[in-house]
Amino acid sequence: MIKFFRKIRYDLMEENKTGKYFKYAIGEIILVVIGILIALSINNWNENRKSKYVKQNYYKQLLIDMEADKNYARLMISALDSSITKHKNYLETLKQPYINPNESFNKVWKNNLATKNLEFKTSTIKSLINTGDISLLESNLQNKLTNYDGSKAQTLNLSIASNDMANNIYQSAFISGFLLQFSLEQQPEFVKYLDIENNMPEIFIKINGYFTLRTYGEKGTISRLNNLIEDADIIIELINSKLKE
Repeated sequence: MIKFFRKIRYDLMEENKTGKYFKYAIGEIILVVIGILIALSINNWNENRKSKYVKQNYYKQLLIDMEADKNYARLMISALDSSITKHKNYLETLKQPYINPNESFNKVWKNNLATKNLEFKTSTIKSLINTGDISLLESNLQNKLTNYDGSKAQTLNLSIASNDMANNIYQSAFISGFLLQFSLEQQPEFVKYLDIENNMPEIFIKINGYFTLRTYGEKGTISRLNNLIEDADIIIELINSKLKE
């Protein structure tokens, strides 16, 4: 094709048809420009198609992650709520008149002993942010995903910090010897020698402090998890609207 146009140019020049040559040259330039524009248009169409395909995949993965986060949040809320209820029931027993100190100490163990650490396993938002692909999404969705990821990180960090503070008190009670008495049940003289009995008031105060602080943290975690569920629902609704476009 190029040789064909070149031959026409040479023929016009040899015949000294300058006017026709310039008209032809202008026409050839226009054809080239049109060809470039068509090529750019095709390229843009391909890029848009690829971008749409990538976004569709991200939308679907985000929907899966949002549902997974909601299910996990509900599971943790149920577990934390159960722990709070047990502690509430324990506190009710302390309201009974003339409760025996040993009986009260024994009732402490009706609480859940271990703290519950959060562990979100979804990672699509992190991948979007780390790869820069989040820029492919609409600004409104970008902002909501970024804020949601920040809220999730804050929920995790505050839960860890609260558990750490509570566990420090728990460990202090261990150091005071409250478990040692159980391992020395058959050694009353040794228990008397260690004077563990006189440490019981301090141990009791520390253990109750542990459960009280842990419960306070659990209530905060439940509130933040409920907020995450609400935010996830908003994101899910927004993504579904994008998929319908």
